[in-house]
Amino acid sequence: YEFLTEVTGFRHHSPIPIGEIALGSLVTFEAEPENSIDPNAIKILMQGKKIGYVTRPLLNDFHNWLNENRIERVVVEKKNGQPDRPTLYIFVEIKAKTQKAKSQYE
Repeated sequence: YEFLTEVTGFRHHSPIPIGEIALGSLVTFEAEPENSIDPNAIKILMQGKKIGYVTRPLLNDFHNWLNENRIERVVVEKKNGQPDRPTLYIFVEIKAKTQKAKSQYE
């Protein structure tokens, strides 16, 4: 499963200016249960620095993928917006959920 998603809050949270972010840069995810606004939040990290968040509609899926170790690769795919309102998009690859094959005797 592959998809493109925006880094929510990039322009408010990123200490890294958009001009210094290269396409293809790796990013990671980390749950942020201490977040006072949304304890279900998942922050997006680049070089160990928070650059934004996973959008709320995808949080449950991301928590499942993180818990199941199914996130294969995540990279910066696209930079867009205006200088005062930059947007950053990441490309996410999710591994297929493996299922145990049933024998003919089950």
